[in-house]
Amino acid sequence: MGTLDLKFAARSTVLPNNQTMYSSMQCSPDLSQGDCPSCLGECVNDYQGCCHGRLGGSIYKPSCIFRWELYPFLESNPGNLLPSLRPSTAAAETSPAPLPANAPVTSGWSPAVGSI
Repeated sequence: MGTLDLKFAARSTVLPNNQTMYSSMQCSPDLSQGDCPSCLGECVNDYQGCCHGRLGGSIYKPSCIFRWELYPFLESNPGNLLPSLRPSTAAAETSPAPLPANAPVTSGWSPAVGSI
């Protein structure tokens, strides 16, 4: 849910192959309490439609982001959150984050998927 300044969540889970997947979701501050879950739901639907099984990637919508990786990409310090999203009329562009040298990789990085 979050406040006007913070609509952010991060979690990790152990996959069946004993790798840990890290994920985060964030909405822009202007989204209402009802619009934020709706936007993130669209991100999850896109993930399930195009990217399920990929080792990492991001789904960008104009007002929300969903990211997942097999390495921790956030620090546990709440002061180090993702940059705030700015509402826009187009999906954000992205470039892949580099994997650490010791990260287990069995396939490539998933490019961002966006919608207008």
